[in-house]
Amino acid sequence: MNDDRLLIGLSALAQPIRLMLYRLLVDAGPAGSGPVALSASTGIQRNLVSYHLQPLVAAGLVRSERRGRDVNYRVETVELNRLAVELLGLSDRTAARGTRYRTKGPSHPQAEGGPDGAEQGTFESKAAGRTAQD
Repeated sequence: MNDDRLLIGLSALAQPIRLMLYRLLVDAGPAGSGPVALSASTGIQRNLVSYHLQPLVAAGLVRSERRGRDVNYRVETVELNRLAVELLGLSDRTAARGTRYRTKGPSHPQAEGGPDGAEQGTFESKAAGRTAQD
């Protein structure tokens, strides 16, 4: 994946309303959902739902299909997987240099500081022996 595609995909998801709509489409599964149902789920006006979905469509993360007068949106999993692979590749490159990032939050296995007592939300570089705060 080239840098332009990566940036387009990440920027499409980097807005709270678009991310919320994307998550709803993921939950909707392969059948997808239309702007009326998404509007009912979110309380966002139907025309604004369509407006916010357009960057996701342009990024290839969502596919739109006309069904008569209606439009149905569904997640395009191939492009999501490409984004994930690219981000994991960055993570692997970071790990290969002996650098890791510990996030705050209960979902992370080292959220409580980890077994070595490092602070939460810090970068660690084994090679340099340094730690830098967020």
